[in-house]
Amino acid sequence: MGRDLRTLRARHVRWRLRVGWKTYLAQSLLTFAVTFVLLLILTLEHVVIVASIGSVAFLVFIRPHSFMAQPRNVLFGQLLGVVSGLAFSWLHHAPMIDMALADAAAVGLCVLLMALFKADHSPAAGTALGVTIAGGQLSVVLSVIGSVAVLVGAHEILQARLKDL
Repeated sequence: MGRDLRTLRARHVRWRLRVGWKTYLAQSLLTFAVTFVLLLILTLEHVVIVASIGSVAFLVFIRPHSFMAQPRNVLFGQLLGVVSGLAFSWLHHAPMIDMALADAAAVGLCVLLMALFKADHSPAAGTALGVTIAGGQLSVVLSVIGSVAVLVGAHEILQARLKDL
């Protein structure tokens, strides 16, 4: 009985902050501020990429030293997402089954390209889906590029002060 209790306690890991609570608060507020500015700039027609941009903001500000948050992976991964989305966006005005096929193909191509080019950045798959759904609109593509540039710029400026939370 005693051994089982010790095993249970050993498996139960207490929740602890890795860094001080002020760091959590500061980086969360920074994520909020940059995302808020980006959302003010983006319009309702860009709603298809908002989730992807939010995921990028999480990586850049909450896991800034992770492989997927490095500028090369963010920029190149998002570029591959845009290219994959554009490759299948022309099918998005077809019947429903073709639209679903185009969406899935864009995500699949994006994942394949990221793996081949070692540009792991999971939010880029969402970008591929968003660009395809938007029908490859130039304004959506430019919004992705602009948003990613702002996030990478903020990451580069603040990287020395940011901690992985």
